[in-house]
Amino acid sequence: MNKIFSDNTKAVQLYGILRYFIGPLFFLFIINSGIDASEDMKLFLGVFSLVISLWLLTPVPLFISGLLGVSLSVVLGIVSVKEAFSPFADPVIFLFLGGFLIARSLEKTQLDQKIAKKILSHPWVSKSAQRNILVFLGLSFVLSMWISNTATVAMLLPISYGVIKKLESNYGISDKKFNEKLLIALAFSATVGGSVTPIGSPPNVIALGLLKNLTGKHVNFLEWMFMATPFALILFFFIYRNCISSLPQGDFIDDDQDDVEDYTTFSKNQKYVLGIFFLTVFLWVVPSFFSLIFGQYYDGLNSFLTENLSASIVSIFCASLLF
Repeated sequence: MNKIFSDNTKAVQLYGILRYFIGPLFFLFIINSGIDASEDMKLFLGVFSLVISLWLLTPVPLFISGLLGVSLSVVLGIVSVKEAFSPFADPVIFLFLGGFLIARSLEKTQLDQKIAKKILSHPWVSKSAQRNILVFLGLSFVLSMWISNTATVAMLLPISYGVIKKLESNYGISDKKFNEKLLIALAFSATVGGSVTPIGSPPNVIALGLLKNLTGKHVNFLEWMFMATPFALILFFFIYRNCISSLPQGDFIDDDQDDVEDYTTFSKNQKYVLGIFFLTVFLWVVPSFFSLIFGQYYDGLNSFLTENLSASIVSIFCASLLF
């Protein structure tokens, strides 16, 4: 009897894994079959069968499967971005929606906190008070490039208490005025960092949409970063210098290092989220980078990457993979 139950359990577990591959297999079979239809028809039929299999066989939410099908249709060149998203909303909205979903996954798996604590526990950082402050504010700057400024500050605020305590116990820095400066600098760093990428803050996305609608000018992901990064770094430097201006002169060194918690291990879900996050950033940047370096030599591929891998499509497509 136990063997029967064990075999049934294994069969259920195997089905739970294989059901995610049935749709992709249908998709590959249809697009490579000898059906008497145009290439676009076969691609659409493949995408349609993939979405239906996700609806019927997997617990992936219905609306996510639908968005995955729509975005995949654009990636494969079946329809344009505007045609695909016109029944729903402006494509810019989906850029921001995808960014929100990815940011939420970082928070839900506590990957953002783990990365922050791992960086702050590094020996090079923890030996110097100035480095502690620089890296702490730098975390706020970098994280707010990808998640909302509010979420960044909310996530780092509990960590800031630990930083303040460490500065007091390890370096003898106990100054209420400085603590206030540090917390204000934390918020300012997030605000400045949020301007570096189009998804860093809602006004960025609104500006992109207005610029395209009013002037017809399309600013891609890499162009925005090239434009915004120098100004953001200059502002961040002034924020940091102003923050440490009230510290006594000299480099505070802490020779007595305590053992810190090991933040090198990641759970399965954290690894998935990290992989999808890096894939998203890569796909956001690669069309602009390719166009900049090789666009004049590979017109066809450059056109495909620019039109079919727009920031909005990449955002919602990769966010769909989280489910």
